[in-house]
Amino acid sequence: MPRFDSEWNREAHAWVKAPTRYKGFSAMHHTHGNDIRDDLREQLASLSQEVTRLRKQVARHGRSSYRESRHIGEDIAEMLRDYYGSLPDLRHSAHRLQKSAEAHPATTAAIAAAGVIVLGCAASLLMRR
Repeated sequence: MPRFDSEWNREAHAWVKAPTRYKGFSAMHHTHGNDIRDDLREQLASLSQEVTRLRKQVARHGRSSYRESRHIGEDIAEMLRDYYGSLPDLRHSAHRLQKSAEAHPATTAAIAAAGVIVLGCAASLLMRR
């Protein structure tokens, strides 16, 4: 099978190296190959820069998310401290209410019945709308 840089010589009955007419094609082929390599190198450099830019952007976003979540965590911790700080007062008030209910059972029953009636009226008003 002949290659592009050889041709059939009838006198020698063999394939021989072609004259200079194929050198242009060969040079063009190599030039085209170099162009492709250069294009690929440029694309790889561009992609590398893009990846670097994206990494920096993700790092910035990660830092800001971390700071934001830390602030939210601090707010929740402060709220829980306030809640746990008020628990003894709530316990004390609940204990006084329990003692009062044990001391006056009839009044407690009347207050509970009035509360149920008020809740029933409020529910019926909401259902009408």
